[in-house]
Amino acid sequence: MKAPATHLLWKLAFPAVVLTLWQASGHGGVIPTAWAIIHQWILDWPLYRVHAGATSYRALAGFALGACAAFPLAVLFCASAVAERLMREINIAILTMPAIVAGPLLALVFNGNTPQILLAALLSYYPCMTATLLGLRAVDPRWLDLVSAYGGGSATAFRLVRLRACVPGFLSGLKSALPVAFMGAVLGELGSGADPGLGSFLLNALGQANTARLWGIGLTVAALSLGGYMLLAWMQQYFSNVQPVTMITAEDSAPSPCHVPSWLTATGAVLLPFGLWGAGVHLAHLSPIIAPG
Repeated sequence: MKAPATHLLWKLAFPAVVLTLWQASGHGGVIPTAWAIIHQWILDWPLYRVHAGATSYRALAGFALGACAAFPLAVLFCASAVAERLMREINIAILTMPAIVAGPLLALVFNGNTPQILLAALLSYYPCMTATLLGLRAVDPRWLDLVSAYGGGSATAFRLVRLRACVPGFLSGLKSALPVAFMGAVLGELGSGADPGLGSFLLNALGQANTARLWGIGLTVAALSLGGYMLLAWMQQYFSNVQPVTMITAEDSAPSPCHVPSWLTATGAVLLPFGLWGAGVHLAHLSPIIAPG
């Protein structure tokens, strides 16, 4: 009983210690005092309701779009090694793209909330897809053999075994994707100047050199991301507790072998991004100045 009580006391005392040290070390310059940030946040509360609501809508819409794209693609990659190899370059490009540059480019092509939603979707897609794919592959082979022994096919094995096994991984991907979705929405607002939104609110505070407001905006974005992360972490823990025990090794979760020649899939992986780019430019009727094709 003593250890849990000490742990609870430390959890309660730690934020108070941090705030006390912050208040003592802060000043009116780059690092304002904790009380100055809280006071400014209270004064700006009507503005926060508008800007935070707009950013949350864009982040959650992009998050949902990225998750809806990630799950079926993870299923496709689990079923087809060829599809995974063909999409490898595109997945790497999505992972490594500089979001601060992609935001203004999307704003040149799309209007309204679309650039911010698309950027949030692109950033949330990859962590969700990879975690789901690992969950689909991390199944005990004996469960698959059992389904096969009772006459079940691959569809039955997917529904009864793989789909259940990937739930914790899928929720883990959602948990990691939600904070970056908020980051994508804010970066998209910074790149497009969308108003209302926490990104445009941040630009306004930066122009006024209002450091207390800048810190308040950053802490607000962090609080929104943390709240969603904690909710999804609780859901992941709940669903993980009802999963059957699996006994697998790293080899069991490896990708399925690809029977297509490697040179052919490598060629397709190189040509596919260019083909999708050209098709997108043609279908959207974009100017060559904005999107050279």
